[in-house]
Amino acid sequence: MLTTGFARPDQAAYATIRTGDQPGVRYVSGLTIYDEALVAGHWIGRYWSATGVIRPEKDILPDLARLAHYPLDAFVLDIDGQALSGHWNWEGADIEELPFGQRVAVHLRHALRPVTLTINTLLDGSTIFERYLEITNTAVQPAALATCAPFAGLLWRVGQPNELVPAGAALWSLGCYQSAIWGHEGAFAWQELRTGSTRIEGLRGRSGHSRPSCFLRNEASGEIAVADLAWSGNWAYNLRCEQPSPADEALLFVEIGPQAPAPQRIIAPGETVRTPSVHLGLLHTDLDGAVQAHHTHLRRSVLASQPPGRAQRVEANHWGYGADRVEPEFLKHDIDIAATVGCELYILDAGWYGTEPGLWYWTVGDWEPGTWMPGGVEAIRAYAREKNLLFGLWMEPECIGSLSRLYAQHPDWVLQRDGQPVGSVTSAGGHYALDLSKPEVAEWVEAQIAQVITHYDLDLFRLDYNVDVWLGGERVRDGYLENSLWRHYEALYGIFERIRARFPHVILENCSSGGGRTDLGMVSRFHTTWTSDWAQAPRGLAVLNGLTLALPPEMCNRIAGVMNPDEYLYGDLDFQLRVAFLGHPVFIGIGPALDALVPAHRARVEHIIRLYKEFIRPLLSTCRVFHHTPVLVATPEHGYCVLEYAAPDASRALAAIFRLTGSGPSPYLFHPRSLDRGKQYRVTFDTSSETISMSGLLLQRDGLALRLDSPLTSELLLFEVDA
Repeated sequence: MLTTGFARPDQAAYATIRTGDQPGVRYVSGLTIYDEALVAGHWIGRYWSATGVIRPEKDILPDLARLAHYPLDAFVLDIDGQALSGHWNWEGADIEELPFGQRVAVHLRHALRPVTLTINTLLDGSTIFERYLEITNTAVQPAALATCAPFAGLLWRVGQPNELVPAGAALWSLGCYQSAIWGHEGAFAWQELRTGSTRIEGLRGRSGHSRPSCFLRNEASGEIAVADLAWSGNWAYNLRCEQPSPADEALLFVEIGPQAPAPQRIIAPGETVRTPSVHLGLLHTDLDGAVQAHHTHLRRSVLASQPPGRAQRVEANHWGYGADRVEPEFLKHDIDIAATVGCELYILDAGWYGTEPGLWYWTVGDWEPGTWMPGGVEAIRAYAREKNLLFGLWMEPECIGSLSRLYAQHPDWVLQRDGQPVGSVTSAGGHYALDLSKPEVAEWVEAQIAQVITHYDLDLFRLDYNVDVWLGGERVRDGYLENSLWRHYEALYGIFERIRARFPHVILENCSSGGGRTDLGMVSRFHTTWTSDWAQAPRGLAVLNGLTLALPPEMCNRIAGVMNPDEYLYGDLDFQLRVAFLGHPVFIGIGPALDALVPAHRARVEHIIRLYKEFIRPLLSTCRVFHHTPVLVATPEHGYCVLEYAAPDASRALAAIFRLTGSGPSPYLFHPRSLDRGKQYRVTFDTSSETISMSGLLLQRDGLALRLDSPLTSELLLFEVDA
């Protein structure tokens, strides 16, 4: 056996390639090791290690022989009705050095089918890997891709489980999002995994309002796995637990990938198709440690760089008091308010286009200002710039309204299934998805986006997508009835990669009926992401609390104002403002007019904006997040939600303690988790502006007692090293 690719002493991420009878690769990133090999024609995962310990070959080989009848294959692939789980031949492997680490490519060729496969693994030193496949059709006829899981196989093997967990206890737990309903994003909870199969999935034709990610916890070993599928269409995680009896060895298998009616993708002769990426890591840590490792991975090698000088600007969106009745005089008054209180960017949302006001939903596709805007969008942009605000504009380019001119000209551009348009129909008209699997439609969409950005000289482009396509559309291609979802997102991802490269100064904001597409497929191609349209407490807080388990807080738009009826009634003012300003803040309605602002309300708004600019925003982009209360489904017994953000060097931190509506202790004793026990800290209580000085040791040991006796109130603590 020949091995290549040993590490330097300072190298956190590297791979070792083995050749010989059982060629394979050992991937190392931080303390995490994952080892794969070609065994009897199957590319399988041999073992994971979360401690940096390399497993001896003398222990691996007997296990592989004993478990050979289990699904050990490291991917699932079904082409032309044949499961390609075996009969693969080694074609070699290579390593590419990247700015953040390495890309390892393993090349396989199928012995029976005209298919080659490249298994790509990206290592960035964060303990989280990225895995995707490249599938090439080497035949002279098209190939039909039916099923694909870019990652699969054995995750954990537990021997003598009855000695490791109490009798009757589950060996594994699954942490995932429990709801796919609008406004319920971030509803995270744990559930036990028992013998048998468990499946979590998204079926709306877009990834949300749930999210294609999860945590898996090994209750016997103390390890935790992070999995995140970068895909915006339908998706599935299949988890299979094998354990004949409580005393027997227990096995946990996973299978992660996109799902849709077959075929998902027709591969032309000579064509190479790239699958969605799976981001996966195994760590010996707690939930906070896993979240922080995943955030580090995303910031290091997945998320797009922010436009220089424009990261996480304080936004104001016109919708609050104006909704879709876009009137220039109102917009100018709204801009006056935003500029006066300290906002930095103004967004003109839906309703600026079409044949008459109030029909925004049914006239999408006609991206020209309506007659009720005599000066056009340009006049509103110019006024915002006069007030030193950046300017952004809303667009829903993937959709078409039945009252639009575009629909009259191109009804054939509408996505179809069973001969019917895919979308929603009301008494006023239809709102449909465009078929981006047609090249001419995708080209038109990209041209329209570029035209809107260029013509209106935008600082921010706000994408929306307000349709569930469920199973997706279908289109005859090469004699097959191909599902549309794969090609739709191939086209959409390509469009925004090119748009971002062409307009590097423009902020790209991702929205889909709120948090309908918070997956990494979309998030990685945008600079900020709308996490939900829901702001009413306490569920609006649960959105932030839950989604920051998956996404860094600087990527998570949160809203304050009057977007939805009566939401301003729930939670005191500081509670509502703090929720928004612990993410990327957006005001949707500060007041109806500048001279109508209530002075005390205006003072608190201006205060939180100053605090955000001076303290919170400089912390966000690198902060470690600690979830003291990760589960807020239903009414939690603790009665509180607590979030803590800290600088990597613990020089400053913040903690937000929110009193919920359930029962809970009062006072609440808060113990910081992020502080350096050897440093002295100045602690500011934001509500009263009081300050004290305490050591990190005493703060962590004794805690701070906070009285929040009324429901939906809060305290914000600021920690700074006291020189």
